[in-house]
Amino acid sequence: LISPSSTLEEIYLFTKIFHQLGSNAVDWRLRQNDFSNQFYPGLPISIVDLENVEAFLLIGTNIRHEQPILNHRIRKATLSGACVLAVNSYDYTFNYPLTESIQIPPSQFVEQIIRIIKALQINNVHFESTTGLDPYLQAIKPTPSEIRLAQSLIQKNNKLIILGQDAVLHPDFSIIHGLCLQIEIALKAKIAILPAGSNTNGANIAFNQIYQSNPTKDWHQSLLTNPKVILAYNLEPENDLANSQTFIKACSQAELVIFFTPFVTSTIKELADFILPIVPFSENSGTFVNFENQWQTFEAVVNPLGEAR
Repeated sequence: LISPSSTLEEIYLFTKIFHQLGSNAVDWRLRQNDFSNQFYPGLPISIVDLENVEAFLLIGTNIRHEQPILNHRIRKATLSGACVLAVNSYDYTFNYPLTESIQIPPSQFVEQIIRIIKALQINNVHFESTTGLDPYLQAIKPTPSEIRLAQSLIQKNNKLIILGQDAVLHPDFSIIHGLCLQIEIALKAKIAILPAGSNTNGANIAFNQIYQSNPTKDWHQSLLTNPKVILAYNLEPENDLANSQTFIKACSQAELVIFFTPFVTSTIKELADFILPIVPFSENSGTFVNFENQWQTFEAVVNPLGEAR
């Protein structure tokens, strides 16, 4: 496993080693539970153009924390009259007013998006296909809040649906994403999926370049096969994984566990057979690929300390 906050060069070389060894049990999607449908985080417009969006539908995101720069652009858009609608499981703090906010338990994310589709239908929005949803849609009576949210979306021309980390972490994210794609088509909107790491797009590029038509196993699948050797690069298992217990259990049963890390936690000390020191970003040189797929190369600020590499 390798962190998506590692540099493009680190991710490429790490992945290349496994490929040369004949293994596809390598993954960077640490904060993901649902691997049934492939998707790529990204922004369908430029960051600057966020200021021209008229309606934002935020689903499962604390965007002010996840992507502060994007949040700043959204705030600037609201100062020009844009509306922001939110569907979350927590009462996150925003630095701009929400036109409508719906809070639901994580288990109700899928149902809530279906309810929004129903509210849009009541307001004469046509969906090309709702096959499989009709029995649910017929039984739904949208709340006033859901009707207002739907009307706010309909009244605006330039719309963007943003799926954040709470959505991506959801065990039914592929369903959530599929339902949002239907809303996207019906409203002529666009969808953005926020990345989990600072170099998620770079990780996508590296993996696709090396494995191409031979996709890698997801890390859940790999760990459930009781691997004999586990390598973990630039991650803290108790903080960086969607399901840390699966990883910890697999490490406790493996014959060899090696961590490459700039920081040592109590969990790493307990699990690792070997700990190899690597440098933090400030002592490293490399490339990140940002949300707009722009390559950003940087140099180390200071020399590595001790034996770190």
